[in-house]
Amino acid sequence: MCLKRKAPHLFLFLSLVHFPQLPVLLFSFLCDHAPTTFFSDNSDLHFPFIQIANYYLFTFSLFCFCVCLRYSLLWVTELTLNAQLVLFLLYHCAQTQRGPLKEGEMPICPGLCGELAAVPFRVFLGTLPTLAVEERFLRQLQPVFAWYSSRKRVKEQANEFIEIDLASCDAELLLRYSHIYYVRRQLFDELIERQMTLLDSGKAPKMAEPSLLQCLAGCNMTIADRLQLEIRQLGAAKRAASVPGRRELDPVARLEVYDYACMMRLVEEDAGAVGDAEMKARAYLPREVIESKLGHLTQLLLGSDARAALDKKDVKLLNRMIPPDYTRVGCVEKLRPFDVTAYFRFYGERINNVKVENYFKRALWGHVYRRFATTPSFLSGVSTYWARHSGLDASFTTTTMPQEVAVAVCDQQIQFPAIKFRAQYVYTSPETARQLWRTDAAVPLMRLFPLMGSRTAEDLAAGVLTDAFWMHLGLSEEENLLQDSLLLKVRRFVDEVGDMYETNIDSVLKRVDDNFKQVVPQLKAEDLQVDAPLQDGEGEDTVRETVAA
Repeated sequence: MCLKRKAPHLFLFLSLVHFPQLPVLLFSFLCDHAPTTFFSDNSDLHFPFIQIANYYLFTFSLFCFCVCLRYSLLWVTELTLNAQLVLFLLYHCAQTQRGPLKEGEMPICPGLCGELAAVPFRVFLGTLPTLAVEERFLRQLQPVFAWYSSRKRVKEQANEFIEIDLASCDAELLLRYSHIYYVRRQLFDELIERQMTLLDSGKAPKMAEPSLLQCLAGCNMTIADRLQLEIRQLGAAKRAASVPGRRELDPVARLEVYDYACMMRLVEEDAGAVGDAEMKARAYLPREVIESKLGHLTQLLLGSDARAALDKKDVKLLNRMIPPDYTRVGCVEKLRPFDVTAYFRFYGERINNVKVENYFKRALWGHVYRRFATTPSFLSGVSTYWARHSGLDASFTTTTMPQEVAVAVCDQQIQFPAIKFRAQYVYTSPETARQLWRTDAAVPLMRLFPLMGSRTAEDLAAGVLTDAFWMHLGLSEEENLLQDSLLLKVRRFVDEVGDMYETNIDSVLKRVDDNFKQVVPQLKAEDLQVDAPLQDGEGEDTVRETVAA
C-alpha cells in the first residue's frame, strides 16, 4: 500500500484505538458526581466505584498505548520500505535514463498455450527483517516491476514468499529476468516435477501421426550444429554477466539448462542495433490501439469467416499469458513487442471459424498473424504514441514507431531458432518429453503441456511452412502488408496447405522437410568458429544425446 493510501488508515487507527477509554472516563465522572446529584441520600457508595473506574482507566490506557505503539511501528516500517523502494527506482531512472516500467516478454513459442488450471507455487524472498532474495529481485526485476508488484505475498512466521502460477507467464518471467541461479534452478526443477506428475496421473495425450513425428525428428537432427553454436553464445553471455543490471551470482560457473532463458535475454538485448529498443517500442503500443488494428486486419484477411469475438475463457487464458501492466487511473495500458506477437498468434488461431478438429489449419492462421506482428513495416503501421493516443500530448511530432526501432525489436524475436525449435519439439510426444526434459537443451514450458502430442507437432510443422512462405514473398522492410494482392496470397496459402493436410499429409510433410532447410539454414564453416569455446565440454553431451535420441 502506497504512502498516500496508508496515511488515512494510520490516522483512523490512532483515532479509534482510544475509543475504549471513553466509557471508562464517563463511568468515572458519574461515580464522582453521582452522590451529590442522584444518590444524595447514600453518599458512601461512590468511593469503591471511583477506585474501580480509576483502575480500568489506567489498564485500558496502558493497553491501548501498547497496541497503538506496536502497530504504529509496524506501519512506519512498511512506509519506510515503500519510501526506500520509490527512492531506489527514481535513482535508477536518473542513472540509466530509462523508466522502470518496461515489462517482460514471452520469447519462446509466443502465444502458444493450452487451457490448464492454475498451478500455485511459492518463491522464497528471505527471512525478516532482511529479505535478501527480494533485495536482489528489486534490482533485477525492474523491467517487470508491474507484474512483480501484482503478485500475492505470503508470510509464514519470519519467512516471506510471493505466490506465482506456474501455468501462466510467471515462471518464464523469473527464469528470464532473475540472475539468482538457485531461484532459476528451483523453478526449472519444479516445472519438470509437476509435468512429470501430470504425465503419470493424467489422461494420455493424443498422439501425432507417426509420419509427422518422423519428419520432425529428422528436422531435430539437422539443428545439432546450430544448437551447439547457440549454447556457446549463451555460455559467453553468462561469463560476461558481471556488470550492473545483469550481474550473476556466479558468472564463471558451468552453463546449465535453467540459465538459458536469462542468457537468451542478454544476447537479444545486445543483438539489436538500437539501444533499449524494447522500452522505446513499448511507448508506441497502447493495448487499445493494438486491439483495434487487430480487428481491422481480421476483417480484411478473414471477412465473414471470422467469429465476432473471442470467448470469455479465451480472453481469460490470454490475460494469464501476458504480463499485467499498470491500470490505475491516468495510466495507459501498453504492450511489449513480444506481447503483441503473442496476442496476434493467440488471436489468429482462435478467431477463425475453422473446426476445432482441424487444428493444423487453425495453427496456420495463428502463425500468419504472428508473421504480420513481426514484420517491421506492419508493426510500425499499427503503432501510435501513447500520449498522442490518450490526448495528453496531441502535438507530439512522431506519431508512429520509428522504423529503426521496429526493425530492432523484430530482429530480437528471430534469435536462437534452434533452441526455440527444441523447446517445442520436446512436447511432440510424452516419450520425448520424459527422455529430454532433464538431459536436453530445452526450457520446460508448462503452458505447452495441454497441447502435448498431436497439437504441438502440428503447430511446429505449420510454423515451418508459414516461415518459408513468408520468406518466398520477398517483402521489404517498408512494404505495405494490407494490400489486396498480398492478403489474397496469404489466404490462398492457408486454404491450400490446410486442405492438403487433410487429404495428402505426405505431400505436406515433404514440404516441411524441404522448407526447414531454408527456415533454419545449415551453418557454414566460418560460423562454427566462435570466440567463446564450450566450458568443460558443455553442450557437446547435450547435442550428442539429442541426436542419438
